[in-house]
Amino acid sequence: MLFRLQLLVCLMTITYVLSLNIECNCGDQNYHAVGSKYYCAVISDFIIDSQNQVQIETLKNSHISGKSDDDDIYFHISTKSIQYFPRGLEKFYKNLKGIVIWHTQLKEIHQEDLKKYPKLNFLNLSGNKIEIIQDDLFDFNPDLIVFENMKLIHIGATTFDSLTKLSTFYLGGNPCTNESSLKDRTATLKVISSLKSSCISSEFTSLKRKIENLEQISKNLNFANSPIFSQNLINFQEEFTASKFINFSILKQKLQRLMDLKIKSPYENLGGVLSGFMSSANSYSIIEEKLTHLKLKIDQDLEDNQQNMMNTMDLKIQHLENRLTTKMEEILDEKLEKVMISIGKIVTML
Repeated sequence: MLFRLQLLVCLMTITYVLSLNIECNCGDQNYHAVGSKYYCAVISDFIIDSQNQVQIETLKNSHISGKSDDDDIYFHISTKSIQYFPRGLEKFYKNLKGIVIWHTQLKEIHQEDLKKYPKLNFLNLSGNKIEIIQDDLFDFNPDLIVFENMKLIHIGATTFDSLTKLSTFYLGGNPCTNESSLKDRTATLKVISSLKSSCISSEFTSLKRKIENLEQISKNLNFANSPIFSQNLINFQEEFTASKFINFSILKQKLQRLMDLKIKSPYENLGGVLSGFMSSANSYSIIEEKLTHLKLKIDQDLEDNQQNMMNTMDLKIQHLENRLTTKMEEILDEKLEKVMISIGKIVTML
């Protein structure tokens, strides 16, 4: 008897969410910029070193008498293991008024992290590793921000345009600015004006122009049949233009990697081709011809690799089928032999 095993192979993409369980001690605390407020400070330690979405699953607060999660709360965290912003506070604090992430390893902050807290009016990120403030970060229009002793090298040109309530901010100890303004709206507007000249990086602006050149390349040349290069270009453009935090130093490295992209083939280095295109419009026809050859080579390599993988999979499946068939036959033969012995004994007894 032959048994045929049919195997269904399913490929699945699994997105996993890191869950955090947090404990806080709560109490009144006097902070020099905002006065006495009710703070809940994290006492548990944890690590956030992945860019995957990190959600707070449980949050246990030890409140003082008469206070609860429904009160106006200022959330404080100083865990040095944090590199990325934890999400989910809105599930526990309906009236979150302030966030303090103080002297951690926080690398980035963007509008997506803060938009779920409509009552937020105070943000303190002092002592972190943040290099860039994007234009839309302060859409929640805070009264007070404290970004002291960070790594700021660039502030978006329109970052402060919507801050109609801002009267106090501290930006001292940053590479691009040492400015502060205390409870004076007129002085604040004057300092903001000076920030637009000191913290809009010319290097960043130049990099943005290079990205615009890359966008023009994608419009002028058809990369539809070159998945490797086109995906590198698309990913780079999306990462630069997406409404989220961008690490400036990493962005520069990625641009350089894109320009230096090397694909093993008999054709010229693609980075050199790209540089030539950006520097001289007269090279259009030459570049297009070389890229056409390169696309064909890439597509053929991909097709060959896919075929090899399918052949290997077929062999493995066939081998597994043979092993399972043999094993099933052995088991059946063994059971059949036992049945025959039992029948023989019964016949003898009769």
